[in-house]
Amino acid sequence: SFGAEDYADAIIDLWHRRSVNEALDEARSEIQVARPDTSAMTVIEGLEAKLSDIATAGPDQRPIVSAAQAAMRAITSAEAAVKRGGPMGILTGIRDLDRALGGLQQSDLVILAGRPSMGKTARATSMGKGAAEHEQGGDGRAKVAIFSLEMSAEQLGQRFVAMDTGITVERQRSGHLSQ
Repeated sequence: SFGAEDYADAIIDLWHRRSVNEALDEARSEIQVARPDTSAMTVIEGLEAKLSDIATAGPDQRPIVSAAQAAMRAITSAEAAVKRGGPMGILTGIRDLDRALGGLQQSDLVILAGRPSMGKTARATSMGKGAAEHEQGGDGRAKVAIFSLEMSAEQLGQRFVAMDTGITVERQRSGHLSQ
């Protein structure tokens, strides 16, 4: 009988086949264009690396990376940061935090923790606002979504107004505003 695991194995096999086809198509198009900066051996080495990644990874797993490959990725990232003139991650606008973390990275899990009323939501909204407003290299501005189980959209909006204008949330709510 054909069970769920068999279907999963069949899907993974089809994913492997499609990935191999894509890698071969890429290599084929690279090899057909005779460029002086790309030798046949470079194309072969690139294809071997891609096929090795496919062989060692499932669709929900990361490929095994050698220390040399990890070091090369780190060097490439450092070179890009030098070229950009600053951190490669998403900048929050909080200079010391951006410097310490190198900006927010896709692979990072950042947790803001503290006792009640210590400013966690204020810091998170400030970071989100900074990321949305700060130019992120050639990528434009970061897209930010804030999900809060404690505050409504209006309350978060009031915080954004307070950050932009200096008018406290209390003054906004009480109506004690001047022109």
